[in-house]
Amino acid sequence: KDEQFFKQCGLGYRALYLLNLAQSVNSGLMEQLKVCSGDELFSNLLKQKGIGEKVADCACLFGFYQTQRFPVDVWIEKIYREDFNGTLTDRKKIADFFKQSFGSDSGYFQQYLFYYKRSLEKGNITV
Repeated sequence: KDEQFFKQCGLGYRALYLLNLAQSVNSGLMEQLKVCSGDELFSNLLKQKGIGEKVADCACLFGFYQTQRFPVDVWIEKIYREDFNGTLTDRKKIADFFKQSFGSDSGYFQQYLFYYKRSLEKGNITV
């Protein structure tokens, strides 16, 4: 496949990133990443063009079962401010707050918090 294929899939500017990632995976990236853990895995993911901290955290948590990771997006920031009365604005510090609160399996809590807040906002649940 080429970049145009991914653009036709509706990926826009991300097309080249996905093409490069697919080529890296085809060249053995996954085998390299499988032997990494923790911060090393996170750092190696960040080396891939187009992968930022939130996506790297998600990949660590969901793809590599690093349950100590705590991805922070706008929804988690909202939860932090509204439900935990948080005042921090730095996402790394917000993640550290939750990791300290929930421990080594904080990634599971992240998913429950995210799902809860999204469901609440959509009106699927009431409190």
